[in-house]
Amino acid sequence: MPSRRESRRAVFGIRSLHRILATCVIVAGLAGAARAQVVVSTATTGPLTGDGSSFTVTNTGTITGAGNGIDAGSGGTAITTLDVQGGVIVSGYALNVADGATLATTTNSGVMSGDRVIQTYGGTTVGTITNSGTMSASGYGVLLYGTSGTFANAAGGLVAATGNDAIYLIGPTGQVSNAGTVTAGGNGLFVYNILVTATNSGSLQGNTYGVYVNSTGSTGLLANTGAISGGAHGVQNSGKIATASNAGAISGVRGLQSDPGSTIGVLANSGTVGGSEYGMVLYATSGTVSNAAGGLIQATSTLDGVFHQGNTTVFTNDGLVTGVRYGILNNAGGSFGTLTNSGTVQGRSGHALRASESPWQRGAILKRPARVRAGS
Repeated sequence: MPSRRESRRAVFGIRSLHRILATCVIVAGLAGAARAQVVVSTATTGPLTGDGSSFTVTNTGTITGAGNGIDAGSGGTAITTLDVQGGVIVSGYALNVADGATLATTTNSGVMSGDRVIQTYGGTTVGTITNSGTMSASGYGVLLYGTSGTFANAAGGLVAATGNDAIYLIGPTGQVSNAGTVTAGGNGLFVYNILVTATNSGSLQGNTYGVYVNSTGSTGLLANTGAISGGAHGVQNSGKIATASNAGAISGVRGLQSDPGSTIGVLANSGTVGGSEYGMVLYATSGTVSNAAGGLIQATSTLDGVFHQGNTTVFTNDGLVTGVRYGILNNAGGSFGTLTNSGTVQGRSGHALRASESPWQRGAILKRPARVRAGS
């Protein structure tokens, strides 16, 4: 029979073991592990998984594997806090959040990489994702199907997707902000659903479009004070934008294009919108389009500063609109309610103001003394 002292030691040992299991410092073999709190502090093989439970993950080590790095399963699984300070470097998805799961707060100051960095599904709920480290993917970068609150790429943060879109929003999202670098083989930011606010003060680049608002998508505010660039168009709008403002630089073969059937409530430029072919292409129904003093809308290589074939209520220029061919072309079918110029409109080899149907198509009024120049 054990002595009283030996019994106390046994009880103390069991209690200590319970404390260790509650914290669960994982050093190897993450597959199937699901705990209230998981700390990864060494090189470890994933995936870390959870089904039907709530857990917090702190990663200062490195999770690697041929599949996914972290799996939040269905059945009400909730990751309350995910803090990646080390690495999640896998062949599959660095973070996979299944249908019905919840991702409350995610921060990455380390490295997350895989075929996709973050993948959520239709029934998921995402609170806040903040990146100040590196997120790199061979396919999509961050793909959010569910309802999402905020995605923020902080200054110094990198989101890179070589094969497809860097930030792809299928579900409704509250806010996307970029103060770092976003680069993509496809689109830098793709908006398929409702995005309340998008702000860029960093660098946002896509080999196709820098920002693409799909025909099914809409955004309340698109505000740029940094640089947005696209291999085709800097900003491509096929849906609805309530307000778009640019105090930075937007560039592409076409700086900004708004397609037939799209709408823009307010389009305000005080920075530079430039394209090698066109500065702006407006097929949209637009409320107010303005180029402030100091603002520049330009075509640098071939055609027009502004190509217009939409319906715009008010167009105001207090800055510089310049094209290789025409400064502003109002093509057949286009309509201005009021056109006001107190800046400079320049066509370096053709007309400063050109209308395919005269005069200025459907009764536009040119207010204030205008400085218009044809040729150089």
